[in-house]
Amino acid sequence: MKLWIIAYCKNNLGDDLFIRQLVQRYPDVQFYMVSDFSNQTLQSLPNLTILPNDFLDKVDKKLDTSFGKQNRILKKCDGTVFIGGSMFMENENWKQVYEYRRKMLDKSRHISIMGINFGPYTSREFLDHYHTFFSLCDDVCVRDMDTYQLFSDISHIHYAPDLVFTLPEAPCQKAPKSICFSLMDMTHDVRLQAYKETYIQSMRTTILAFLEQGWIVRILGFSKYQKDDQCIQKVIQGTTIESQADIHVYDGDIEQSLDKIRTSEYMVATRFHAMILGWIYNCRVFSIPYSNKTENVCKDLHIQPGCSLESLSDITYEKILKEAASLRSIDKIRQKAFEHFKDLDALYKGGSL
Repeated sequence: MKLWIIAYCKNNLGDDLFIRQLVQRYPDVQFYMVSDFSNQTLQSLPNLTILPNDFLDKVDKKLDTSFGKQNRILKKCDGTVFIGGSMFMENENWKQVYEYRRKMLDKSRHISIMGINFGPYTSREFLDHYHTFFSLCDDVCVRDMDTYQLFSDISHIHYAPDLVFTLPEAPCQKAPKSICFSLMDMTHDVRLQAYKETYIQSMRTTILAFLEQGWIVRILGFSKYQKDDQCIQKVIQGTTIESQADIHVYDGDIEQSLDKIRTSEYMVATRFHAMILGWIYNCRVFSIPYSNKTENVCKDLHIQPGCSLESLSDITYEKILKEAASLRSIDKIRQKAFEHFKDLDALYKGGSL
């Protein structure tokens, strides 16, 4: 009983939660994945083997000479799981990535895709290629209705709320007048760079306002690789924030980061999964959508996003307290989210895994 995992494995809190939820759900299945990032939570899972990237050769060779190595692994596995969020975005090398994935599909005994949204994309060609790809998979579970509607003619495409909603409840005492800010670097994405200075100034001003009002302020970064820590440094530079706030950047200890959210009453969420986690832990959430995936999920769950990137300068202490909202019917949403595992559950119970 072996499964090969394809995921974003670069110490991002949201993606690491995906992997942990998957691996812990099937304790009798041996999982394999590739990553060069040290991660104490994932490395502690007894049924997960993490192989170094050079096991498959360097990334720039992956698409040709090294597939023979992966082919041998796939032959030994009972299936392949694509698990992630924005795994299917159109970029300049998408055709190479697509061909690589098609090879994996051809060599895998079973392909299950879970947790995804589709895009951003611009070309019909990209959409048509992945329509073919998804139609050849065994199961595809998407996390927003916009993606579902793009591929709804494929019988094994289905929708479930974000996979992180499957996290178990964790009752925790919330500190009075406490707020957590999830900050995200905006220099890594060309579509966001125009907003980076306004974002930094807005977050700095708002954090200082909460501190001046006597609030417990926690600042959380989800990914060092994507430079959230550098964004935090820009926000706090030249202020007293560092000496007054609790600053934490995720380093592979999932529970330590989750605790910052659990014990907060409010969450100002730039990171997508900061929004989801805030709702799970009964925070009042003020989201700052940086992509359509956030807006689409808010639309699906009938909740209003906090503020657009174009309106960053409008964020104030008063606006957050007035407009931050918790999520109703969380138990129903959590129950529906488990449908991401529907395909693997059937295989597991049927003894195919």
